[in-house]
Amino acid sequence: MATLRKEVESAVQRRDLPDARRLITRFLKAGRNDLESRYEASEFYRRISDFSSALRVLRIQPDLRSWAKLSEIQLRHQLQSARILNLLGASSRALKTLSQLPEKTKRALWPQTGGILASNFQSVEALPYYEPLESLPESELGYLERLQSVTLADCCFGAGNFERARGVLERVIRLSKEPLLLGIAHQALGSYAILRGQLAEGAQALERSERFFPAADTTLDRGFLEKWRGALAASRGDFAQARERLAKAWQLIYRPGTKPEAWLEVLYWVGFCDFRERPGVLPLPWARLLCFPSPGQRMISRIGEQIGEQERLLLSFLRLERDPGALHLDPGAQAKAFDSRYRLGMTDPERLAAALIAAGPEGLPQYRAYDVLWPDEPFSFSQHQKRLEQLVLRNRATGSALEWRELHLTWAAPRDGVTVLWTRAARARGAPFLESRGEGLFSRKDVENFFAVSKSTASELLRKWTESGSCQGVKIGKIQEYQVIGSSAHSRN
Repeated sequence: MATLRKEVESAVQRRDLPDARRLITRFLKAGRNDLESRYEASEFYRRISDFSSALRVLRIQPDLRSWAKLSEIQLRHQLQSARILNLLGASSRALKTLSQLPEKTKRALWPQTGGILASNFQSVEALPYYEPLESLPESELGYLERLQSVTLADCCFGAGNFERARGVLERVIRLSKEPLLLGIAHQALGSYAILRGQLAEGAQALERSERFFPAADTTLDRGFLEKWRGALAASRGDFAQARERLAKAWQLIYRPGTKPEAWLEVLYWVGFCDFRERPGVLPLPWARLLCFPSPGQRMISRIGEQIGEQERLLLSFLRLERDPGALHLDPGAQAKAFDSRYRLGMTDPERLAAALIAAGPEGLPQYRAYDVLWPDEPFSFSQHQKRLEQLVLRNRATGSALEWRELHLTWAAPRDGVTVLWTRAARARGAPFLESRGEGLFSRKDVENFFAVSKSTASELLRKWTESGSCQGVKIGKIQEYQVIGSSAHSRN
């Protein structure tokens, strides 16, 4: 078993995907598919970016109600499944899983915990889980520890400490001989330099990185290198070369069903080229980025830094495929769940249509759709899959041509006629109702009927609207009515 494990590790490090998959299958059979061998196989699959196989081999349904009863290996399986689901797009679910675990468990299972946090740009939160790597003696820094040290460097940089990040990577480079790891480490150094505006240093690091990747390499790591070569060219003002590099990066990174943030960053740099060439116009790729459900704060903050305070730039129009109602997107509220902006006042099929419009032509990963549609419900995958299939059928019944592209749900054919407004002004939850009232008075019953919600939900909405200044109470005898702030009517329409 030990010899076979080494063979799998070697194939994974070489990125020999056919050999790795063949050996992983042998490894599982040799381990009789027990919990330990399935866990190790899942980790091997994760490292070669075969996330669907990594989840399948665990063969579990996440159940957040039974953490206290699980053994150590069962806990590892559950948290590993959360990590893989995060990589498949279910970021909110993975973060919620972490929030329910005691700190002792998260510390014991730090690779999964840190991996989830770091991949969701929570560098400060992830850093404590990786910091023990810095104090390990060099004799204990094996391949996996050095690979994890690259993520430690990412967290240091994300937390604002470039010199510390560079020191971590220089140690990795000095101690490593593996071509893949050296390529990744140099690439990370180059990306930090580019983001800091140190383009000459970034170019040197990326040139060193490229030496360790075969020209015919088609892995995600090669795609990330092409992305940063494109970012370098864009930062230098060579937009033709930048677009050529970014097109190659897109071909390698865009994979239906995987965590969208990886390939959305390519769109950021394409939009960067557009913005530098036409600085008075919001680039379409950036508009799409801002529309995408839960795109991640890192890219949003970069867009904000580039746009600055150009007021006229903050109103833009995005043509997409279908119109369940104009969607008003607020870049200042992107940290809030997509659901909180679109759910109230829309049927489930309409909410799915809205999510697909916001996702754009690449579609929405199946597991991210779960996050968007049912963020506050128990994460029963069998139930959610059936519910999603029903929503697809209901949309098709009304003429919306939806289709699956591997694990992505998208439109089967383009549809014109949607205007999406991007505006600085945030909308109140349930704003469609307020906008429909004009100067007329309305009651709690009107709110219930409009949204098809309960009396308590309608009352809660009215309370929030009143506290935020969106509406005010108007007493008509013994009847409590309401009025949108700014109107002056005192009688029912």
